[in-house]
Amino acid sequence: MVSIRPADKSDLSNLVALDKKAHAEKRWWSAQGRRYFIKLMRRRGLLFVAEEHGSLVGYVSGDVQAVKGKRRVSLENLFVERGYRKKKIAKRLVNSFISAWTGKGIKEMILFCPPQLEGFYNRFGFKLTVIRMKRRLTA
Repeated sequence: MVSIRPADKSDLSNLVALDKKAHAEKRWWSAQGRRYFIKLMRRRGLLFVAEEHGSLVGYVSGDVQAVKGKRRVSLENLFVERGYRKKKIAKRLVNSFISAWTGKGIKEMILFCPPQLEGFYNRFGFKLTVIRMKRRLTA
């Protein structure tokens, strides 16, 4: 059975490897490095992993930001290995992340996601607040 838990230092190498898989699979994914994960491990509630039989199969990460004098949490990355999808692991990771910040005096959680994931995040109470558009510039 897959368990969800806060990440710890022993997960570092496996997190970096898992993140590289995410970057290879998702063109829009910005690969993180060791420093990113070390920073998150220093603060409780910013990094959770999904583990089965000692192997990491997914993770969720975020950060706390101050905007106009108010602190808010951002959910930044969510990834589950291909063979473990459709098993509600992503749902459990997001719920763990949300629960870690509920009742901590922070009133808002935000995220940015591609349009195809909007419905997934709506199920957790996230609402569309901004439309972001882009245009490629060619030389």
